[in-house]
Amino acid sequence: MQGLARCLCTHASGDGCAQGRDVSIWRVPQKYYDMAREVMSEIDNELAPPPDDALECSWLGSVFLVPPFGRGVTAAHVMKLLAELNTRTATAAVLITNNNTDTEHIQCAMHRSAAICFHLGRMKFKSSDGLPAYPTQGQIILYFGAQRERFAQVFNRVGAVRYPRGEACPT
Repeated sequence: MQGLARCLCTHASGDGCAQGRDVSIWRVPQKYYDMAREVMSEIDNELAPPPDDALECSWLGSVFLVPPFGRGVTAAHVMKLLAELNTRTATAAVLITNNNTDTEHIQCAMHRSAAICFHLGRMKFKSSDGLPAYPTQGQIILYFGAQRERFAQVFNRVGAVRYPRGEACPT
């Protein structure tokens, strides 16, 4: 299932490749899917990478999201996840993204999350053509849901886990 995204839409979604856009679509190693399943039991929406129409879909149930890396597109996917969680369409989520802690969307996500894993070192991704892809910065893994202790137990294997204070995102 690694690298395939599915989105619960009323129309067919693509394979997650963003052809012709100025974004990076990288596939996350299988162990992170497995770890997310350890926490959430199942993943209803594998959005790693998300299909091209993901922002128009409802993300029902548990979500595993690795947004495309690119100006504006990452923020749009993170804010979509937060909206789905706020309306309770999404019930739990694991979000893996670059640790751009100076951006508004990551600040909002950290405030809303139940737990944050600051990944030790940089993740080893694969590009859409299967070649190694090397990020220029580290990653964070954010968890949204009721199993924060389980998340900490599982994701402590790859980095330091901390619990945010649970404050609302400043508007």
